[in-house]
Amino acid sequence: MLKSTSLSFLGLAVAATAAHADCAAEVKSMAAAITAAGPLRYAITDNSSGKPMAITMELVPATAMRFAWEGGEQVFTLSGGWIKVGGAWQPAPQGAVDESQAELKAPWWAQPEKLANLKCLGAQSFAGKKLPAYSFDVEAFLCARALQHLTLYKGKNNLPVAMQVLKQGQSSSGALAARIIFDKTIKIAPPQ
Repeated sequence: MLKSTSLSFLGLAVAATAAHADCAAEVKSMAAAITAAGPLRYAITDNSSGKPMAITMELVPATAMRFAWEGGEQVFTLSGGWIKVGGAWQPAPQGAVDESQAELKAPWWAQPEKLANLKCLGAQSFAGKKLPAYSFDVEAFLCARALQHLTLYKGKNNLPVAMQVLKQGQSSSGALAARIIFDKTIKIAPPQ
């Protein structure tokens, strides 16, 4: 009896390891698709303050990112960062520039093998559709240097179409949700 129980546990451990390897391979494949797809736009709804806020983030991988919301805008490139305040552009604080440049140089999809707590969730509901979903933790995302939990929903062409982001200790009601649109026409330049 003890021998068969040990073999059962060994079989479960092997199956779990194989399932994790398959999950890691799926996410690695999606990461490669993101890299090949080029510029993207996140249509974000940020619920962290209790009042929904719409934010658009555009990203030209390894080059530049732009955030826009009602009454504000930020642009970060590898050469600097700028914030639009009261209709006028001014240099962004160096800490924000450093965080943005670090993310431009090494987004999560550039190193999918380093994702923590990776899970394949199977088909999950998002916006009335059942989509394959994956969750994992990252040290930094959307220019925030805090542990964050991401759930990605995969659509056609092996590309994510939506995500949900929770910062450490945040409840799901405070989550940031975003639709992801890949668009090769996105161009971002430093403000004039």
